[in-house]
This record gives sequence, C-alpha cells and structure tokens, in this order.
Amino acid sequence: MPITEFATFQINTAITSDPLPTLFKRVQESQSSWSSYPVLFYSDVTRSSSSSTIYLISGWESVAAHQKWIESAENQELLKLFKPYLQITGFSHLTLDFNEFQKGVSSDPEGLLAVKNGQVQCDLGEPLWTGQGYDLEDDSGPLFQFAFYRGAEQATSKDGTLLMKRVPEF
Repeated sequence: MPITEFATFQINTAITSDPLPTLFKRVQESQSSWSSYPVLFYSDVTRSSSSSTIYLISGWESVAAHQKWIESAENQELLKLFKPYLQITGFSHLTLDFNEFQKGVSSDPEGLLAVKNGQVQCDLGEPLWTGQGYDLEDDSGPLFQFAFYRGAEQATSKDGTLLMKRVPEF
C-alpha cells in the first residue's frame, strides 16, 4: 500500500512571486518522476487569501523510497533554491493509501479538503470522501482525519480543522 506524504510549508512571500511558481512546478515534475505519484499543493482557505501556508500531499511506495528522494542530489538542490522563500514547518508519512486519497479528491477540482489531527468538524454537509492515517514515525501520534467536500463559496471550520483548496497547477 502506498503511503501519503503530508508536508506544511511556511512561505515568506506571495506564492505567485518569482521564482516560486517555477520552483513549485519543478518540485511537481521532479518528485513525481522519482515517485510515480502526483504532487498536489493546497492552500488554507480559512486564512486570508494571502495565506503564507502551503501544504504538499503526495504518495510514496514506502518511507524508505521517500528517504532516497530526500537524500538525492536533485532534492537537495531544490531545498537550497527554496531556502530563501520557505521553511518546512510540518511533515508526516501517513498510513493513508495515497491511491485512495487521489481517487477521493479527484471528483471535484474546486472541492475543499478538511484535515485535522482528530475528528474533522466543519459546516459543509456530507463529505464526498473520507480517509484517515497515522503518522508512521510517531507511534503515539494522532490520527489524521481527511474529508473532501464539494466546493463552497463560504465555509467555516471548527475546533482546529484545516480547510484547504487545491492550488491550480503551476
């Protein structure tokens, strides 16, 4: 079963500012080529439109396969290029099957993804898809809950649930 990578980036400039679009596109192409899974980016819709938090969600055959990518010269070069613009503030390998995640979120390109360490709580009705996964490297860690909803103009979350919208392709 493929695992799911869930990473959080804090960005210190607008995501549309050069060279970020080019760098994010390069990450998508390079990492996807390495792992054979798409790299998806999301932004937090519960914050202002200039939110400086971006989430990366992708698949890997195993933690070891991802570790090889992390250590690769190609990834190390990308990390150097990104260093002036972002900081990795969160990172987990989840037991959530990435193939199931991808099927679940592909039903609506404008959909909203809700994520929480614990029970997802928001006012969007019944989700189109739900999934969950534990952090493979934190035995005592929380269960990450995911829920995917049809897109909504206004949405609120409760109790720390993140609401995210997919960032259009770079």
